[in-house]
Amino acid sequence: MNPHSDLELFQLVKKDDVQSFNLLFNKYWEKLYVFVYRKLQSEDDAKDIIQNVFISVWMKRHQIDIQSSLESYLFSIARYQLLSFISQAIKTRQKQELLFQTILPGFEELLSPKQAQQLDLLMHQEVEKLPGRMRQIVKMTLEQNL
Repeated sequence: MNPHSDLELFQLVKKDDVQSFNLLFNKYWEKLYVFVYRKLQSEDDAKDIIQNVFISVWMKRHQIDIQSSLESYLFSIARYQLLSFISQAIKTRQKQELLFQTILPGFEELLSPKQAQQLDLLMHQEVEKLPGRMRQIVKMTLEQNL
């Protein structure tokens, strides 16, 4: 079978065809990398996220049912992985500076209005759990751009 579309290629991937998986990887890794890199401004983190996207696709290939666009599906996974990375970065001091400088300014475009509202509420709840001085610093950073 000579696949003519992504969906046909993915059907071969579902049958454990590594060569078809490699074709899809080579076709989409750079687009996904650029998307994630623009949000994070970190080559290593972007590469890790894209690697996780393709690992996830390979590991779940038998359960995945794509009806329309493989590209949209891959970007959805990349977006989810990016949000997960940001969530973890919030908890890591060394990543907090990266978060405040590069990720947050364009973060809203990744979320629906409802998700943005829920995230804002969750963030305020988490900030309130911080020790006094740390809470004050975070609030000054977020609310007053200090």
